Amino acid sequence: MDHRSSAAQAVPSWTAGWTVSWAAATPGVDRAIRPHSAQSQTGQQRPPDGDGVCPSPVTRITSHETRVTSYGSPNMPAGCSAGNLPVMISIAICTYNNAKKLAVALESLRDLTCPPGVSYEILVIDNNSRDETRDVVRQWQGAWGPRLRYVFEERQGLSHARNRAWREAAGDIVSYLDDDVKVDSGWLTAVAAAFAEHAAAVVGGRSYLIYPSQRPAWLPEKYEILLSRLDHGAQVLVDTDRELFGVNFSVRKDWLDRVGGFDASLGRHRRSLSSGEERDLLQRIRARGGIAVYEPRAV
Repeated sequence: MDHRSSAAQAVPSWTAGWTVSWAAATPGVDRAIRPHSAQSQTGQQRPPDGDGVCPSPVTRITSHETRVTSYGSPNMPAGCSAGNLPVMISIAICTYNNAKKLAVALESLRDLTCPPGVSYEILVIDNNSRDETRDVVRQWQGAWGPRLRYVFEERQGLSHARNRAWREAAGDIVSYLDDDVKVDSGWLTAVAAAFAEHAAAVVGGRSYLIYPSQRPAWLPEKYEILLSRLDHGAQVLVDTDRELFGVNFSVRKDWLDRVGGFDASLGRHRRSLSSGEERDLLQRIRARGGIAVYEPRAV
């Protein structure tokens, strides 16, 4: 796989027509499209009421405060789609004393397919580990180069580590993965498409458990959810109120900015397995009009 950044790839110059629900806009929130900014951002003034078609080059769509209900262009070149929006994703792996499994997680990222217009970086947030975590990352930096960054977070606790990832991220989207996961090669493509197609604030994917041979008899399938197994079915769920787990959990960075990130009083800390920080974050984002999407192809 060629690991060079795709940021330098040519961005399509065609014009997409976006149908925007202005009634769903939140003008009191920063970055919202407001009447005085609509002209400069889209080339059209806000309509008096209801919906409006706002033609704009895709590189000029900067606000995600409105609900995009449809998009398309009669002159869209073959092979292009609204999912080709230029975007950068920061893949954040927060880890604590789990060097061996971290190496497996980094190995799985080597096979990622990267769609046109999407670039990514990998952040490993070392939450004050005492094992060989730093050495594992250093070894992998030989293969990844500057795309892989190591960050040491002294304050222990998963929420501290996730907030450090949010602040360090160079991307538009922060995709959180646990340090013991293996992702499918199409995971990144599915995440990027879900954000582009649904104006999402948060995207959560499926997660399965990997056993050496088969599920042990002492663990009924219905209890696998306690180990972060998540499967809401094969259909995409838009604006869902269903649970999304932090093992495979992506958030727009501007929404993290808006709600102040994760509550550091919640989440795992050293040997404590307490959680609830993703649920709390989701509640705060949904309360401010953010859309949560379940994308089953993001595995």
